[in-house]
Amino acid sequence: MSCRRARRGADTAPAALLLSSLNLANQRKPARCAPELARRPTVLALQLAMAGLTLGATAHLADARAQGSAASASQAARSLRQYRIPAGPLTAALNRFAEETGIFLTAPGEVTQDKTSPGLQGSHGIGAAFNALLAGTGLQAVQQSDGAYSLRPAPSATGVAPAVSALPTVTVRAESTPSRAVSEGTGSYTVAGPTRSATGLGLTLRDTPQSVTVISRQRIEDQGLRTAEEALANTTGVSLYQGDSDRSLPYSRGFALQSYMVDGVSYTGSNSLADHLTSLAMYDRVEIVRGPTGLVSSFGDPAGVLSFIRKRANSRVPTGSAAITLGRWNSANPGFDVSTPLNQEGSVRARFVADYLDEDSFLDRHHRTRQLYFGTVEADLTDRTTVTLGVDSGSNRIKGVTFGSFPGRFTNGASVPLGRGVSSAPEWAYWENESLNAFGRIEHEFDTGWHGETTLQLQRRSWDAEMMYHINRGLNQQTGLGLSPLIEKERNRARELYWNASANGPFSLFGRKHELNVGVSASRRWTQRDYYGGVAAEPIGSLYEWDGSYAYPSAWRLNSRHDRRLNVKTADAFASARFSLSDAMHVIAGGRFNDWRGDVRHFQELTPYAGVTYDLNETYTVYASYAELFNPQNFRTVEGAYLDPKVGKGYETGVKAEFLDGRLFGALSVYKTLQDNTPEIIDGGFVRGSSERAYRAVSGVATRGVELDLGGELAAGWQAGVGLSLSRSEDRLGKAFNPHIPDQTAKLYTTYRLPGAWNKLMVGGGVRWQNRSYRNFSNAGTPSRFDQGSVTVVDLMAKYDFNSSLSAQINVSNLFDRQYYSMIGQEVHYAQPMNISVKVSARF
Repeated sequence: MSCRRARRGADTAPAALLLSSLNLANQRKPARCAPELARRPTVLALQLAMAGLTLGATAHLADARAQGSAASASQAARSLRQYRIPAGPLTAALNRFAEETGIFLTAPGEVTQDKTSPGLQGSHGIGAAFNALLAGTGLQAVQQSDGAYSLRPAPSATGVAPAVSALPTVTVRAESTPSRAVSEGTGSYTVAGPTRSATGLGLTLRDTPQSVTVISRQRIEDQGLRTAEEALANTTGVSLYQGDSDRSLPYSRGFALQSYMVDGVSYTGSNSLADHLTSLAMYDRVEIVRGPTGLVSSFGDPAGVLSFIRKRANSRVPTGSAAITLGRWNSANPGFDVSTPLNQEGSVRARFVADYLDEDSFLDRHHRTRQLYFGTVEADLTDRTTVTLGVDSGSNRIKGVTFGSFPGRFTNGASVPLGRGVSSAPEWAYWENESLNAFGRIEHEFDTGWHGETTLQLQRRSWDAEMMYHINRGLNQQTGLGLSPLIEKERNRARELYWNASANGPFSLFGRKHELNVGVSASRRWTQRDYYGGVAAEPIGSLYEWDGSYAYPSAWRLNSRHDRRLNVKTADAFASARFSLSDAMHVIAGGRFNDWRGDVRHFQELTPYAGVTYDLNETYTVYASYAELFNPQNFRTVEGAYLDPKVGKGYETGVKAEFLDGRLFGALSVYKTLQDNTPEIIDGGFVRGSSERAYRAVSGVATRGVELDLGGELAAGWQAGVGLSLSRSEDRLGKAFNPHIPDQTAKLYTTYRLPGAWNKLMVGGGVRWQNRSYRNFSNAGTPSRFDQGSVTVVDLMAKYDFNSSLSAQINVSNLFDRQYYSMIGQEVHYAQPMNISVKVSARF
């Protein structure tokens, strides 16, 4: 086995912990140490029903835990590990060190306060690592008889330790889950552990033969990202097309990105992020896989998949944070995140997250109130079996919501002179969106190294709206007349039940070890969607006199009742294997059989996947992959017929690299994606009998491109995320497809924590650039074109840590107040002007 394989195979995902001065002196220490050696049950019994997959062993662990702790500490002291802990507050550095090693650490609760660490880089044993982390702090780590470590003042030059007052002692322990990576608490813009979003196998980013960008928890916090749309706006190769005030459609590699997953659970419904997701507060990170994803989801997309990974209840000591963010347009965003053990041993843990937002907008009459509540409990039934239960509830209540926008051109081709804040919504327009998700998961680690998991999730959603769309009948520049109202009321209810069972682990063949992932999943979705048409009480009148005071409809008429997604059922079986042909070369092969059944439609399809990686050396890996996709869609034509499922394939090759002992990850990829039955919106077109947008199917669409992705630590205290993309989408006739989506983008964001006496200050900023774009459209029957030049947007941030518990942060987006459009064509929508927010955070 190569040294790279040995190092990376030992990596585990850290759990978030915080040293504090809380009085836990009377709390009994858990009688176990490093998790990898504590797993020695004499008897372990638990049977998990996983559709034919039986997870069994026996549980009787008290003696094994006591016997393992001293041996664990001894072995940890002898072994060498690679570390990449940045310089910064000592508390944060020690927390991360404990998380990565799984050791116990006891310390007087206030000893580390206001002290800094130079960080830790390279390969070290436990003792040498402590010496490096504590250099210049006046502290030392001493191993105790039970294998734990204590932190105390180091002897002075005279050999006498400085006197300290008696302070309460705190005991911390970190435990990692080998099958899951965690970005929270690492301070990094990348993730070092395994991810499953692309292939279902637990592979690092470097070992995954597909492009994956990670928006880590640290980057979410640094940039002040609040929503999925904001995260995607900073993702390599992704562009957002905003159809109205509160709904966006992301595009990647020439196609709409409409596949979403949360902890591996696929969402099957809407083409709007806002329909599903309200806040990023409950997520550890966001992973964006670009390219076909038919291996991990029955609703594979050529654009990729947006994968959200929830935070976990993994802290064995009470810890938490509270923050409030104030911003422009009367924005107030308080929130908190609390973790605590529920028993003395910490084997049962809970976490609760709350996030609340109340704000106006740069648009007239627009006001949003958003709430998110997330709670989860994790219980270690044994050292090898964990049960997770959780629920999240979100709501989004919007007044003054727009449905589309005003036209961008008069009939004579002149631009419509409306300011950024002019809203097309009447005063009575609103949209309310609520969701409730309950989930349960059982995970088990077998003696053989296999990992089994089963998940059950139930989701309930509702969204109600009353909106008005301005139909362009020929907008006259002189009079401002030519718009007519399309008024709609929607009542929507949806439920979805999802179940998944999988098992993955090593197996031997021809004298080498390989990896296998197998599983099944099923879902059922019920949807009721009612459309009501409003009877206009008056004409719109002149655009020049529009102020939103349009009369409420005199009556509502039920246009149609759509059960078109009622009783949609899916059943899938999947398998993927990673064959180790040599220490340097690995081949991934697999497929997913999809069975999709609706009330009037039924599809069965197999989507294969193949990939290969080859390690050139300790730094570089070259790769290539091929994937097919299949995705039933709910878009309809003007006549009301459903479009056929999207089908296609993707080819990708490139090189990936880990620099600076893995602290910095980079990838350069070249790809080609082909798709048939691509949905293309019809300008001004609606499904007959409703206000649902109508689409046409376009086949033979091909996208070719190049992407560069870079994320992680450039130097001690210096994090960066860089993304460059260049693509070209054409139909079968060679004409540009979706030219309103920029095909060249550059995105950079970086932060730097100042060294020495200034290390409490972090500064950062970023640049987002996109090239020119245009859209051909019908301007009241006359062919027309809307062009937008290239756009550059600059963001800035600064954060100051008053101490280890209290900090203040300022973020400025669109620093130079660049005026540009987030939607172009027959209608136009302005992007957000300059915004300033100030955040005060406290950790405890």
